[in-house]
Amino acid sequence: MNRTTKKSEKTKPNQPTELQKLTQNTEKAKKAADRAYANYEKKSDAYLKCHEEGADKTASFPLAAAMKIARFTYKIKRLELKLAKVELKTAKKALKKAAQKAPKAITPANGESKKSKKSAKAIRKAEV
Repeated sequence: MNRTTKKSEKTKPNQPTELQKLTQNTEKAKKAADRAYANYEKKSDAYLKCHEEGADKTASFPLAAAMKIARFTYKIKRLELKLAKVELKTAKKALKKAAQKAPKAITPANGESKKSKKSAKAIRKAEV
């Protein structure tokens, strides 16, 4: 029996919308790069088949040009994927640093805050 497993996409519910957009852009870029590579492979196979058959230059030139265009398209899509990954990584790092720099709430030991202590002292001084 063949069992196929699906990749489950795990998205964090509390993930900011900016990170979700960058994650989606990365996935789109990966799919585009895969499609471009498949197109390049198809064009390359067609050119090699024509070349092996001994076709003249006029017949193989359009296939060679299409293959080169497909190769450069693949290279461009691959670079777009790398850029999307880097953008996602830097956004995650920035979010992590912002979370670390956020001041944590200080809870007073006896249940009163510093402001209430200061205001109580000010009230006492005003009464005297």
